[in-house]
Amino acid sequence: MALRTRSTFRDTRPCGGVAVMSAKKTVLANGLRVVSERVSSVKSISIGMWVDVGSRHETTELSGLSHLIEHMTFKGTRERSSKQIVQEFESRGGGINAFTSREQTCYYAKVLDAHLPVAIDVLSDILLNSVYDTGELRREQKVILEEIKDVRDTPSDWIHDHFAEVHWGKSALGLPILGVGSTVRRARRADIMNYRRRHYRPSRLVVAACGSLNHARLVDQIDRKFRDWSIGSTSPPRLKQPRVHGGLKVIKKNSSQAHLVIGFPSLPYVHKDKFALLVVQQLFGGGMSSRLFQSIRERLGLAYSVYAFQDSFRDCGVFGLYIGMDKRNASKAAHAAIVELARLKSTDVTLEEVASAKEQLKGHLVLGLENTSSRMNRLARHELYTGTYHTIPKTLRLIDHVTREDVVELCRSMIAPERMTAVAMGPLKASLLRNVDWSVLQ
Repeated sequence: MALRTRSTFRDTRPCGGVAVMSAKKTVLANGLRVVSERVSSVKSISIGMWVDVGSRHETTELSGLSHLIEHMTFKGTRERSSKQIVQEFESRGGGINAFTSREQTCYYAKVLDAHLPVAIDVLSDILLNSVYDTGELRREQKVILEEIKDVRDTPSDWIHDHFAEVHWGKSALGLPILGVGSTVRRARRADIMNYRRRHYRPSRLVVAACGSLNHARLVDQIDRKFRDWSIGSTSPPRLKQPRVHGGLKVIKKNSSQAHLVIGFPSLPYVHKDKFALLVVQQLFGGGMSSRLFQSIRERLGLAYSVYAFQDSFRDCGVFGLYIGMDKRNASKAAHAAIVELARLKSTDVTLEEVASAKEQLKGHLVLGLENTSSRMNRLARHELYTGTYHTIPKTLRLIDHVTREDVVELCRSMIAPERMTAVAMGPLKASLLRNVDWSVLQ
């Protein structure tokens, strides 16, 4: 077995009664990384094959190609039809699926531990041997066009694509993950194969697994499937540092509701203030007890759906809020939202709020550990973004170390009108956002 390095990440210090688990990592000779975590209390295994490529790596002309490749990877190999691929899992009580994000594409499965060899065989087959048949491509392009229509018929989803476009401007982060109709229609098999050759490389693949497994046996099975996958000679392109454009935009749409997203540049995935930002998100709009929910839904009755969000990428991030409301409440809801944003920068952020948000974060994290899929996702993202692994006890300690001063200082640096993007959608006047008093945020 050709290996380059092997590491084990273990934290034996107790923290809140959390069971100590050890994550293991092996790098194969061709650069492919295998990370795993054994959970002896389950009989299942969640496994994901994560390719470090997503919509952010595309050009405007090929927008949606990462997502199209994800779909096409399931459409048949030299040995299996598309139906046989899913039958391999469903006939054994398991499942297989995939997703594309702005920076990664993941092919994943969940099976009983006895069926791990089958899962590895099928996942490696679709990654290495998919044929990308031209006839299948034409059919799948139609499927994706329907998926795009579905998003456009769901304004609460579609507004986030518009927000990204306004916030990130012409950079690839502003492109929709699904692409648009024109770019999806004109994609050809040659485009797929060229893109794959450039981005689907062993050094950009992380195999992550969690559950009833043995790391050494997992590595041996992965190595036998991928050892002949050559490193390649073409270097992947460097990601360009995106420039935030920002601004105000109202999108006219006939719908029963109006929708609003307000956001600001925030922090990348790896940053010393990452956990302070997660505390901010939680206390501001992370649950039913959050400031945003209590103000806009409970006290003012202006909206049904309201929440805060945080998206972190390799070198940047965005923090914001979403509100879905009746068009008659749009101005009031926008004003109420910026009042709550302004309060985050003031001295009325309390020690009790910060402590409660920290406990909520820790609770969500620990409860998520009961799901092997969540643990697998965590393993993979840590490897992709940091090259290492933060144990659960260490993460809980980092959350505990966040102070009220950290929260207020971060909010003061992050929330500023000159750094803001606001997008509204619905049966609204074009002047809606211009008439909001954004100076409240000063």
